[in-house]
Amino acid sequence: MSGSIWGQPFDLLLQNDDTYNAKIFRFGVMNNLPVTIDEVTNMKEEIVSQLSYAITQGRGKNRMKSQENAERINHSKWSLGVVTSSNRSITDSLLSIKSFPEGELMRILEAQIKVDPYDDPTWSKNHFGRLMSNYGHAIE
Repeated sequence: MSGSIWGQPFDLLLQNDDTYNAKIFRFGVMNNLPVTIDEVTNMKEEIVSQLSYAITQGRGKNRMKSQENAERINHSKWSLGVVTSSNRSITDSLLSIKSFPEGELMRILEAQIKVDPYDDPTWSKNHFGRLMSNYGHAIE
């Protein structure tokens, strides 16, 4: 839903198989608008760790110029929130590679959404399905 405020939600949704550099680039493009990443369940734990730092550091990697001994200007900066979906706790994922990943855990706010037995899946599908043709009203 959050992606539909700014544009076509599926076009804005990053996926697990998008490269790390593509994700970082998208953070810079979106600047201070929220970014969504679908299904980090199968994302490698090391990438989850790297992304947790990168998101909160607020800038892309510094790079050198190819033909001279000088740094390129780094315009990739952001101050944004990232919303992810997963069938596995990100905390559990990080704990599987480090005994106590305090640095990463301090950067993550994790919420569990419990299944409501009274939810009507037909209503939800119809309601949220409208986002695919009714989106992008916050900005042009």
